[in-house]
Amino acid sequence: SKSPGGEAEKVWNNNPGNANGEGTGGGPSTFWRMPPWQLHGGAPKMKQRMVPDVAGVADPNTGYNIYLDGRWEVFGGTSCVAPFWAGLVAACGPKKGFLNPILWNMTNRGCFVTKISGNNGPGAEHAQPPCPGPCTGLGVPAGDELTKLLTGR
Repeated sequence: SKSPGGEAEKVWNNNPGNANGEGTGGGPSTFWRMPPWQLHGGAPKMKQRMVPDVAGVADPNTGYNIYLDGRWEVFGGTSCVAPFWAGLVAACGPKKGFLNPILWNMTNRGCFVTKISGNNGPGAEHAQPPCPGPCTGLGVPAGDELTKLLTGR
């Protein structure tokens, strides 16, 4: 499967043989029960809340070019994906409120690239194309479609 940019989408896991994984997390919460918007939004059947809700490029080898201390470096991980999502949503205009129920609405699935393969370690969670799945949530944003949803244009 290919993303709108043409590259294959795969769960970040730099050490697939390591039982602890070396990349993405994901799976059932150890604390929170599954909320109604996930339950009715097509999440895999589990009793606990599925995390994450959404995904983004997190691999530190292919992640985000950031200019730091006079040179360009590539960074990844949640520390890059969270501000990426915050910036994407902020660029769509005024505060949107709690987005999860909107994003999990089955009619909004075109806002995500959902064919993602891979896993986060042996015996761990596997991507379940098409998303949603416990490694990828709803998937990575299909920017134009997500922007249309959030701006109404």
